[in-house]
Amino acid sequence: MGVPERLAGLRAALKDSEAEVRAAAAEALSRVEGVAALPKLLEQLHSGDGGTQVAMLYALAELGGQVATAPLVAALTSGEAPVRATAARLLGALAATEAIPALLPCLRDSVTSVRVAAIASLASLRASEASDEVLALLDGEEDEVAATATRALGQLEPPQATTVLIAALGTRSEEVQIAAACALGELGGSAAESALLQAARSSSAELRKAAVQSLGRLAA
Repeated sequence: MGVPERLAGLRAALKDSEAEVRAAAAEALSRVEGVAALPKLLEQLHSGDGGTQVAMLYALAELGGQVATAPLVAALTSGEAPVRATAARLLGALAATEAIPALLPCLRDSVTSVRVAAIASLASLRASEASDEVLALLDGEEDEVAATATRALGQLEPPQATTVLIAALGTRSEEVQIAAACALGELGGSAAESALLQAARSSSAELRKAAVQSLGRLAA
């Protein structure tokens, strides 16, 4: 038994009845065969069910580069919500700055998980052009979206970030308050430090912990 037999076995496993087996096969094939696995991965991406498509996206991300970025960008506007969210998340993980224009519309996706993934990726990509839309997501959104948007301000660094984050420490849910404390630790400055010192005396242990950790980053 050699490499051809191994590859044949992995390709056959891409059509296994169990999603976890298909995912493992896709990841293994991308590692063993490299870019040569692309046609098979794309075939399964376009013809498989939602679980298979998510698995193929992870396998494509293993390949990296433009061969991964192009299908990930295409997946942002096709497929089920888990597929769109996975594609958005992986583009950030791959540091694919060329995908920023395609990620921006995902901030308006109807599904929370997609918006959250897009916010996080745009923040990790330092996409300053996303700042206005991210700021708009702080109000009238689910806590998960608002907290992710709040945390993103520490990376996007719009001019009003410190003021907005200090206000968030006292006016939103604990999840948002913790996100604000973390973001203030990234921004720094005397106003952020004063706000974090006050947050370190909060009645919430989780907020106190986040504030203390951010104060430690300021001192570093």
